[in-house]
Amino acid sequence: IIDMSTLSTEEEVRDAATKYTVFGRVLPDQKLTLVKALKAAGHTVAMTGDGVNDVLALKEADCSVAMASGADAAKNVSSLVLLDSNFASMPHIVAEGRRSINNLERSAALYIMKTVYNVLLALLFMFVNEPLPFEPRNLTLIGGVTIGMPSIVLALEPNNDLVRGRFLTTVLCYAVPGGIVVMLGAAAVMIAGRYFIDGSPDQIRTMYCIVTTFVGLVYLFRVSLPPTFIHIALCLLMVGIYVGCYVTEIPLIIDFFGVDNDITSGMGGAIAGICAVLAAVYAAVSVPTRDLNKRIDLSLNSKLKRKVAV
Repeated sequence: IIDMSTLSTEEEVRDAATKYTVFGRVLPDQKLTLVKALKAAGHTVAMTGDGVNDVLALKEADCSVAMASGADAAKNVSSLVLLDSNFASMPHIVAEGRRSINNLERSAALYIMKTVYNVLLALLFMFVNEPLPFEPRNLTLIGGVTIGMPSIVLALEPNNDLVRGRFLTTVLCYAVPGGIVVMLGAAAVMIAGRYFIDGSPDQIRTMYCIVTTFVGLVYLFRVSLPPTFIHIALCLLMVGIYVGCYVTEIPLIIDFFGVDNDITSGMGGAIAGICAVLAAVYAAVSVPTRDLNKRIDLSLNSKLKRKVAV
């Protein structure tokens, strides 16, 4: 605790910024100096105020919060204005921000993974003499159970976890391994269909669809960690919907999604083997990227310490 009226020079104010946590009788220019000193020390600085004497510090701070009942000048320069003039609303605002950012990371990771494997598959089948693995109607079912419906739940569920790392780094650490594994699965199905399985083009396409959906569901489970009741129920529901489309004999579903449930024992064995290998490969690939994201997070936290100046 320090009485700022006892300090006479700007250098003394800068030194006090890193030595004390409570500052009393602070002048407007001293508030500005405190914010600048904390920023120079590598901190992310937040400032709250409601008067004209707080304007300079509010404008300089990384995040500034003003009260709706305060001066217009303070509200105009602030990043956030509390309409109820109640600072107790801040925890709810922070919780909503965490929910938005964390859930957006998960949802974006699902869509980016699809983009990654679509690009990789396009490059792969540019150089091999094989037809494209999917029809548009096949992608409707694959995307629906691995991206479309899960992303709605993941985007809207409550989430109060701390925001860690950087958005793009986190999303790519999720998405790139999944896209690579899907491409490897498509290559494995192509090799199996050419050398080990005597199946029709529709049957080979079914293998592509099942293997891709399997990787997508494994990826969905990975993105949904830590497991909760909602996450487990979501994954089981998506598996049930996909399996139900193959088990059902309803012509509308079969024709609409291009489902071919004529799966031989040889195809079943090949699919099981490929999926088992892909699951192991995905686990091996995702661990290094997860550790990389943690190292980046720790590096950022060590360089950017968070301190609030009120």
